[in-house]
Amino acid sequence: MSNGQHNRYTRLARITRLINANLDIKTLLEHVVTAISEEIIQCDAVGIYLPEDRERYRGYVSKPEVLSGMTIDQHVVDPQVDHLAREVIESRQSIYIADTSKDDRPDARTIDFFQIRSVLTVPISHGDELFGLVYLFDYGVPMNLTESEIETVEAYVHMAAVAIRNSQAMHNIEELLHEKQTLIEVMEQLAHSQTSDSAIDVCFSHIGDELNNHNVSLHIIDPVSKETVMPSKLSRKSDFEQSEWLSIHERMQMDQTNDKLFQQVVHTKQPLFVEDVARENRIFQEICDVFNIKSIFMVPMISVGRVLGVIVVAHLGEQPAEYTKAQQRRVESIVNATAPVLIHLYNLESQESIIARRTEEIQSKNEELQRLILEMRKINTEKELIMNTVDEGIIGFSLEGTVMFSNEAAEDMLETDTRLFHSIQSYDEILEHIENEEGDLSDIFASYLASDSIQPVSGEAYMSHPEKGLVTLEYTLSSQIEEGIVVGYVLTVRDVTVRKEMEQRIEYYAYYDGTTGLPNRMLVHDRLSQTLREAKEHDQEMAVLFLDLDRFKQINDRFGHAGGDELLTEVAYRLQEMVSGAATVARQGGDEFILILPRLDNMAQATTTAEQILRVFRNPFYLEGEEVYVKPSIGISFFPLDGHLADDLIQNANSAMHKAKEMNGNTYRAFSSEQMGPDMKKIRLENDLYRALENNELELFYQPQVRLSKNLVTGVEALVRWNHPIHGKISPSEFIPMAEDTGLITSIGEWILEEACSQAKSWQEQGLCSLRVAVNISAQQFQRECLVDNVKEVLTRTGLAPEFLEIEITENTLLLNTEETVTTMKRLKNIGVRISIDDFGTGYCSLQYLREFPIDTLKIDKVFIDDIETEKSSAPITTTIIALAHSLNLHVIAEGVETLEQQKFLQANKCDLVQGFLYSKPIQASKIPEFVMNSKN
Repeated sequence: MSNGQHNRYTRLARITRLINANLDIKTLLEHVVTAISEEIIQCDAVGIYLPEDRERYRGYVSKPEVLSGMTIDQHVVDPQVDHLAREVIESRQSIYIADTSKDDRPDARTIDFFQIRSVLTVPISHGDELFGLVYLFDYGVPMNLTESEIETVEAYVHMAAVAIRNSQAMHNIEELLHEKQTLIEVMEQLAHSQTSDSAIDVCFSHIGDELNNHNVSLHIIDPVSKETVMPSKLSRKSDFEQSEWLSIHERMQMDQTNDKLFQQVVHTKQPLFVEDVARENRIFQEICDVFNIKSIFMVPMISVGRVLGVIVVAHLGEQPAEYTKAQQRRVESIVNATAPVLIHLYNLESQESIIARRTEEIQSKNEELQRLILEMRKINTEKELIMNTVDEGIIGFSLEGTVMFSNEAAEDMLETDTRLFHSIQSYDEILEHIENEEGDLSDIFASYLASDSIQPVSGEAYMSHPEKGLVTLEYTLSSQIEEGIVVGYVLTVRDVTVRKEMEQRIEYYAYYDGTTGLPNRMLVHDRLSQTLREAKEHDQEMAVLFLDLDRFKQINDRFGHAGGDELLTEVAYRLQEMVSGAATVARQGGDEFILILPRLDNMAQATTTAEQILRVFRNPFYLEGEEVYVKPSIGISFFPLDGHLADDLIQNANSAMHKAKEMNGNTYRAFSSEQMGPDMKKIRLENDLYRALENNELELFYQPQVRLSKNLVTGVEALVRWNHPIHGKISPSEFIPMAEDTGLITSIGEWILEEACSQAKSWQEQGLCSLRVAVNISAQQFQRECLVDNVKEVLTRTGLAPEFLEIEITENTLLLNTEETVTTMKRLKNIGVRISIDDFGTGYCSLQYLREFPIDTLKIDKVFIDDIETEKSSAPITTTIIALAHSLNLHVIAEGVETLEQQKFLQANKCDLVQGFLYSKPIQASKIPEFVMNSKN
């Protein structure tokens, strides 16, 4: 075989594979054009022309893409002018004109414009079907084609015909599938329609979805006159209301009997699509103007040869509708499917005598539906199998395990030729050399065949390929089921070796520094967190060293980034050489390194390590044969002294490192709290507050509330305290504002509510049956829609009766969203919870609001109680608040009572309840029972 023949067969084989790969038609035809141009080297241009309409052909692909300044799609072949094209089309034979100056059949305009000397025209045909034309021509030297060359071109054109035919066949199958699927869905829904309205809604919905236009209506023919067409029903999804639509038709006195388009559809029983109603004088233009109709599609609804009415799809707007022939055909099918069901329902609604006959028709339709469903499933199965063969190896096995079919991908992947595949009698011969962690695939296949499961089995396996070495495969073993019965098995395999290697490479660089090979920022954070967990579990100390190279920028400036990277690599090596195996050395980024020293016996070990590092750096580094001295600055932080979290320890070590740099570097410094500014302390404290609930650092204390008239404890107020693991007790005045700023106050408030109610129930079980607990609710928590539901849930969970819970809100909370506030308070009252206003007198609450809000108690703010004896204004204000509360049938609590004089004043003015240091500071829950019992004595 000659080299030219070998190239030709190779090109033909490649195009055949591309056709089987189901590429898009343009890509395939571009390969055909390229193959022809490579084969017929003396031609200057190759172009493929496909039908533009019934008469003309437009350029589709060419080589070169630009011909005399024109792209191929700008050139049109008209057989009425180009007699060469007409003769090729009629004869279905190739025609070669060696000298265009001696032949007048080609279009003279084209010959002159492109300066064509010789031309070959080949029909793209298969059987009786003509798909297009192929042109080969030159600009200067005639091509002088031989018969063999023309036959070669015809062979490539034949491949183009096969590709186009396959594409059209696939498109037709997809259109048919879509049409069948739509019809099946329509028929299924129509079969369940109980009324004519529901059937019409089904029809409207599917037409609207098909055309992406829900302005669909039905115009019924009057059954009496059998001529008058009346507007009857409009789609629910239309842009208009049905009542408005009917009213406009009635107001305009539209008589569709005189509408020639309606009458044409009724009499011809054929659909009609008017792309631009403005150009159609047979339509009722006034109604189109009112509804802004641009295009109209009319389909007769026919049953048993009788036109029931006309379905009208109105397209609104400025641009005409673009409905394909396939879409129009599917809409017609939907209407045709609806018509018999609709006439059936009409008759069913008016004549009970025909129920039996219509039921029989529905059953017949259902049987047809089932047949169509089975047919569609079969087509879908075949299509799925075809598509899956593109990039996966597929092997089909019989129920006994013999090979039934396979594709080239499987044969190539498993290094077995087709003949061997089909001669194999057992799956063992194929699968025994493919292994996974559980064994070889033949064992897995045997277990699958022996089981009753039809669920697919998937996994990864490995095999040794004679050319590729160790190959990683993804496999799926599944049952092939037809009509509910297992008829065989399918094994699909995919070579994922390259992808696995890439994943491993990506995973490595996600956690390791590409320059030094050390753990990077992400991995060091993970390892530090793990080391911290172990240190906390075993009560051990550990340290973090943060190292930065002094004046590293000078190295980069002198030796470039390559020299800088070489230095960083050597630094990493020295650090790894000097630390123990349990320690971790990582690159934080740039010229920064981190050392994690676990399980310290004492802090001196960390400082000793820092000193060793400084000594190691006294030795020079060598870059490009030159001695280079680099000094480090080192910061040290300790666990648990300087933090409990990875981020805290790294940040504190970094802060200490900067202190070392300020001392001209080449030294180390340990972190101290003085290095942390007030803003940083606040941020740290806020971060710790986020974890306070999780770490059980919050605790409730309770301050007794005493009834003055009987000196009897009737309730307690729940007050939250924070026991910080490092800083000890944090004042509420410090952390409560933080909680409000960060939004944590809601979570903390919910915890306080649950804890206080649970504790109150526990006291009741200890004999303190009448003790009420008061819980402060923040403004943020009070405004949440779920507050009342949360209170109900807490009371249900804890078993505390609602009357033993008192919700305290501040005076200013009342003024937020007043209407919603009243609603929330009433809902709380309805479930039996008491409500008190805290800090009363310090806000701007209107006295009118006190009458509107469902309140039980006012709490006089401590600021008034403190000044009763010294401020002339405080005593009358306090007296007025008590009198006001009693006039509104409210109880009064005075908080912050610390002296006997304050007690006597309040008692004289008939204050109901008091709380303060005079009686008790807030105390732990365990001390409340004893305090209550002592107050009774």
